[in-house]
Amino acid sequence: MNNHFISLCIDITYNLLTFLVFNKYCDFFLIHKNQDKLYAKRLYFYVPIQILFSTLSMDATIFFIILALSYLTYVKIFYIIAIKKCFIFTFKFFILFYGLMWIAFIIITVIMDFLSGALNLLDNNFYQNLKGILLNSITYIIFCFFLHYKKLKKQPINNPYKVYVYLILGLIILALSAFIIYVYTLNSSQETLENMVMIIFLINILLIVLILSIYEKIVDSLQEAALKQLQQQKYELTQSYYDELSEKSTQLMSLRHDFKNHLGIIAGRLEQKDYSEALTYLEKITDATKSAGDLVITNNATISAILQSKKVECERKGIRFTYTAAFEKIYKLTDMDFTIMLGNILDNAIEALEAKIADKYLTVSIAQAGTYLVIQCENPYLAKPLKKNGYLVTSKKDKEFHGIGLLNVSEVCEKYNGEFHYTYDNSIFKVKILLPNY
Repeated sequence: MNNHFISLCIDITYNLLTFLVFNKYCDFFLIHKNQDKLYAKRLYFYVPIQILFSTLSMDATIFFIILALSYLTYVKIFYIIAIKKCFIFTFKFFILFYGLMWIAFIIITVIMDFLSGALNLLDNNFYQNLKGILLNSITYIIFCFFLHYKKLKKQPINNPYKVYVYLILGLIILALSAFIIYVYTLNSSQETLENMVMIIFLINILLIVLILSIYEKIVDSLQEAALKQLQQQKYELTQSYYDELSEKSTQLMSLRHDFKNHLGIIAGRLEQKDYSEALTYLEKITDATKSAGDLVITNNATISAILQSKKVECERKGIRFTYTAAFEKIYKLTDMDFTIMLGNILDNAIEALEAKIADKYLTVSIAQAGTYLVIQCENPYLAKPLKKNGYLVTSKKDKEFHGIGLLNVSEVCEKYNGEFHYTYDNSIFKVKILLPNY
């Protein structure tokens, strides 16, 4: 087989893997330009460019400069970043990536020093090419799985495809190992064997990249589905609140319309000195007025909807629900994050109160204190809260409304540089959250 063709395939694979690692690095640390129609098709432009670079014969220094410029251009075109930070970001990547590669090379060299014939192996071009591509592949795979883990970590869903991806990658590696062993049992020249091994190795690397790319699409789909689920839950919650608000408004209008008639009936009872009947009738009107006006009203529609929903749920389950809302405006926290945070806190409290507790109550306070929004929640509990990896979790199998423990709450707090504290002693569970709000 033509050695020049093998060398070209090696260069293309090496450059593509380096670029794909850089692409993952960008996706993890930067925000891409969502409105840019070219973003979704960016790889269609830059992959051919990287292949073209592989075919050019030039000095290594010039090649490295051109490669760095292409990476700088890529970052500037497709991501939201200033030109100065663009240079710093790209420089950090090259330092990190090639630094790790050099460390790995030193480790392998030290190991080889203890093996017989290792010096000859280190001087072998075939081994050097194989080692370089292998290190790039491992780096790419690690970046992929780390990024996917971070993407799905904050979502209330499991990834059912992860096991299958691990299985397929394992089978590919086993098949590659078996083939290499088989090839070396053939009666062929050393050069032919090396070429065959390299070709199969490159094909397997491309298969791994393809599988991980498909896996990335699946992860993106799962993430999008989780986001849509959040949006749907928020919409249903808000819609339910406004429906109830409309119903209460209609009841109040009806009471206002019949108010003169009610006063006439009470006056008639008083004229007849039937004071008990007058008092009973007055109590009925009072109860009807209280029922019509018994709606959570705050300065934020989303918070009102959440509190109203949980208030109704508590009334249905025999839980005494009290709330305080003393704030003017929510400045930084998005409605989606507030839904995750407050909904999760109240769900955990209601879940704890479903046990056989004598005094079932739930108090929640949302108030502005200086430059902080302080959220506090208190409820009694019977069973000791469950912990997993240092976080409290739900004991239910149904985790629909973010009832997957307080991990999401903690992550929202971290996102806004807030503080999250909870205590549970004397059968009382307390949560306190401080979030910058100015």
